[in-house]
Amino acid sequence: MSLKAHPACWRHFKAGHPVTLPAIDRFVDGAAVKRTGDITYAICKEVLDDLRLIPEGKVCSTILKLYNEDAIVVEPAGALSIAALDDYAGVIQGKTVVCIVSGGNNDIDRMPEIKERSLQYEGLKTLFPGKLCATPGRPA
Repeated sequence: MSLKAHPACWRHFKAGHPVTLPAIDRFVDGAAVKRTGDITYAICKEVLDDLRLIPEGKVCSTILKLYNEDAIVVEPAGALSIAALDDYAGVIQGKTVVCIVSGGNNDIDRMPEIKERSLQYEGLKTLFPGKLCATPGRPA
C-alpha cells in the first residue's frame, strides 16, 4: 500500500522515528501537522511500502482540473490521491486503481490562491521578488 505523505510523516519515515517539524505550510490544512501521532506513525510504518511528497502547486493544479473537467469540489488534502497518480503511472498502468477523493471543505475565497500556486507550479507564472528604489528626479 502507498500513501501520499504530508511533510511530517515523510520526515518521520526518513528519520526512522517521529520528529517535530519547526514550521509547516498550512495550505493543505487537512494533512498539515508538525508531528505525526505515535499511533498513526506505527500503523503507517507497518502497512505502507512507499511515501511521497506532493508539491502544493500540483495539488492546486489537481483541484482546478477536478473542478473544471469533472465538476468536483475538493479541498487540498482530498486531492492528494489524484495528484499522486502521475508518480505511479508506470506501476499502475493496466491495473484497477481506486482513489479516495474527500473533503469538499474548500472555501471559494481560496480559489485565487489555488490558481496562483497552480500557475507557478505549471511554469506559467514566475515571480521575481525584488525592491525598486527611485530617487526623485532620477529614473528607477
